[in-house]
Amino acid sequence: MPLKRCSNQSGSLEDFYSEVASSSNTTLSKIGKSMLEVVNLIDKTFVDTKVFGLTSHENLLLFSEDNWMSDWYIVITPSGLEEYDLEYKMTKESQPWENAFVKGGTKSLEKFKDLIIIAMIESKGWHESEELKTLHKQIKINR
Repeated sequence: MPLKRCSNQSGSLEDFYSEVASSSNTTLSKIGKSMLEVVNLIDKTFVDTKVFGLTSHENLLLFSEDNWMSDWYIVITPSGLEEYDLEYKMTKESQPWENAFVKGGTKSLEKFKDLIIIAMIESKGWHESEELKTLHKQIKINR
Protein backbone atom coordinates (compact mmCIF):
# COMPACT_ATOMS: atom_id res chain seq x y z
CA MET A 1 0.00 0.00 0.00
CA PRO A 2 1.62 3.24 -0.98
CA LEU A 3 2.76 5.64 1.68
CA LYS A 4 -0.02 8.23 2.02
CA ARG A 5 0.28 11.75 3.29
CA CYS A 6 -1.90 12.45 6.32
CA SER A 7 -5.14 13.97 5.10
CA ASN A 8 -4.73 17.15 7.15
CA GLN A 9 -1.92 18.16 4.75
CA SER A 10 -2.65 18.94 1.12
CA GLY A 11 -0.92 17.36 -1.85
CA SER A 12 1.09 14.18 -1.94
CA LEU A 13 4.42 13.44 -0.32
CA GLU A 14 5.90 13.15 -3.81
CA ASP A 15 4.67 16.67 -4.64
CA PHE A 16 6.10 18.08 -1.41
CA TYR A 17 9.55 16.52 -1.80
CA SER A 18 9.65 17.22 -5.55
CA GLU A 19 9.22 20.89 -4.72
CA VAL A 20 12.05 20.67 -2.18
CA ALA A 21 14.19 18.83 -4.77
CA SER A 22 13.67 21.62 -7.29
CA SER A 23 15.03 24.24 -4.87
CA SER A 24 17.92 26.39 -6.07
CA ASN A 25 19.55 25.74 -2.69
CA THR A 26 21.91 22.79 -3.24
CA THR A 27 21.42 21.32 0.24
CA LEU A 28 17.62 21.52 0.06
CA SER A 29 17.69 20.01 -3.42
CA LYS A 30 19.75 17.04 -2.15
CA ILE A 31 17.35 16.62 0.78
CA GLY A 32 14.33 16.60 -1.53
CA LYS A 33 15.92 14.03 -3.83
CA SER A 34 16.92 11.71 -0.99
CA MET A 35 13.46 11.97 0.59
CA LEU A 36 11.87 11.09 -2.76
CA GLU A 37 14.03 7.96 -2.71
CA VAL A 38 12.77 7.16 0.80
CA VAL A 39 9.11 7.67 -0.17
CA ASN A 40 9.63 5.43 -3.21
CA LEU A 41 11.38 2.81 -1.05
CA ILE A 42 8.49 2.70 1.43
CA ASP A 43 5.97 2.51 -1.45
CA LYS A 44 7.79 -0.48 -2.97
CA THR A 45 8.41 -2.25 0.33
CA PHE A 46 4.89 -2.28 1.77
CA VAL A 47 2.07 -3.71 -0.31
CA ASP A 48 -0.49 -4.37 2.44
CA THR A 49 0.75 -2.33 5.41
CA LYS A 50 -0.82 1.09 5.88
CA VAL A 51 1.75 3.81 6.48
CA PHE A 52 0.89 7.49 6.72
CA GLY A 53 3.35 10.35 6.54
CA LEU A 54 3.28 13.87 7.88
CA THR A 55 5.87 16.43 6.87
CA SER A 56 7.35 18.80 9.40
CA HIS A 57 9.79 21.04 7.58
CA GLU A 58 11.66 18.40 5.55
CA ASN A 59 11.26 15.66 8.20
CA LEU A 60 8.86 12.79 7.57
CA LEU A 61 6.91 11.42 10.53
CA LEU A 62 5.39 7.97 10.08
CA PHE A 63 2.04 6.97 11.57
CA SER A 64 0.03 3.76 11.46
CA GLU A 65 -3.21 5.69 10.99
CA ASP A 66 -4.36 8.80 9.14
CA ASN A 67 -4.51 10.98 12.23
CA TRP A 68 -1.81 13.59 12.78
CA MET A 69 -2.97 13.93 16.39
CA SER A 70 -2.15 10.27 17.14
CA ASP A 71 1.29 9.08 18.19
CA TRP A 72 3.92 9.11 15.49
CA TYR A 73 6.30 6.19 15.71
CA ILE A 74 9.19 7.05 13.40
CA VAL A 75 10.73 10.28 12.17
CA ILE A 76 12.97 10.25 9.13
CA THR A 77 15.36 13.20 9.19
CA PRO A 78 17.10 14.14 5.98
CA SER A 79 20.69 15.26 6.45
CA GLY A 80 21.65 16.49 3.00
CA LEU A 81 24.91 14.59 3.51
CA GLU A 82 23.92 11.52 1.48
CA GLU A 83 22.90 9.69 4.63
CA TYR A 84 19.51 8.34 5.68
CA ASP A 85 18.65 8.90 9.35
CA LEU A 86 15.71 7.91 11.50
CA GLU A 87 14.63 7.62 15.08
CA TYR A 88 11.78 5.71 16.63
CA LYS A 89 9.97 5.88 19.92
CA MET A 90 10.69 3.02 22.28
CA THR A 91 7.65 1.32 23.75
CA LYS A 92 6.78 2.23 27.34
CA GLU A 93 7.79 -1.28 28.43
CA SER A 94 11.28 -1.00 26.94
CA GLN A 95 12.06 2.65 27.76
CA PRO A 96 14.89 3.16 30.27
CA TRP A 97 13.30 6.59 30.88
CA GLU A 98 10.18 8.41 29.70
CA ASN A 99 10.14 9.39 26.01
CA ALA A 100 13.29 7.45 25.06
CA PHE A 101 14.21 7.13 21.37
CA VAL A 102 16.52 4.98 19.28
CA LYS A 103 18.45 6.70 16.49
CA GLY A 104 20.14 5.15 13.50
CA GLY A 105 21.45 5.97 10.09
CA THR A 106 23.21 4.61 7.04
CA LYS A 107 24.50 5.75 3.66
CA SER A 108 22.90 2.74 1.96
CA LEU A 109 19.28 2.98 0.84
CA GLU A 110 18.99 -0.84 0.97
CA LYS A 111 20.22 -0.89 4.59
CA PHE A 112 17.86 1.99 5.36
CA LYS A 113 14.98 -0.23 4.29
CA ASP A 114 16.05 -2.67 7.03
CA LEU A 115 16.24 0.16 9.58
CA ILE A 116 12.70 1.24 8.70
CA ILE A 117 11.38 -2.32 9.05
CA ILE A 118 13.17 -2.82 12.38
CA ALA A 119 11.93 0.55 13.68
CA MET A 120 8.35 -0.32 12.68
CA ILE A 121 8.62 -3.64 14.54
CA GLU A 122 10.35 -2.25 17.63
CA SER A 123 8.01 0.74 17.98
CA LYS A 124 5.06 -1.67 17.84
CA GLY A 125 3.11 0.88 15.80
CA TRP A 126 2.27 -1.72 13.16
CA HIS A 127 2.09 -4.78 15.45
CA GLU A 128 -0.82 -6.33 13.51
CA SER A 129 0.92 -6.27 10.11
CA GLU A 130 1.73 -9.79 8.93
CA GLU A 131 3.60 -8.34 5.97
CA LEU A 132 5.88 -6.41 8.34
CA LYS A 133 6.51 -9.51 10.45
CA THR A 134 7.51 -11.44 7.32
CA LEU A 135 9.87 -8.68 6.17
CA HIS A 136 11.43 -8.58 9.65
CA LYS A 137 12.01 -12.35 9.61
CA GLN A 138 13.79 -12.01 6.25
CA ILE A 139 16.16 -9.45 7.76
CA LYS A 140 16.99 -11.83 10.63
CA ILE A 141 17.63 -14.71 8.21
CA ASN A 142 19.93 -12.60 6.04
CA ARG A 143 22.13 -11.47 8.94
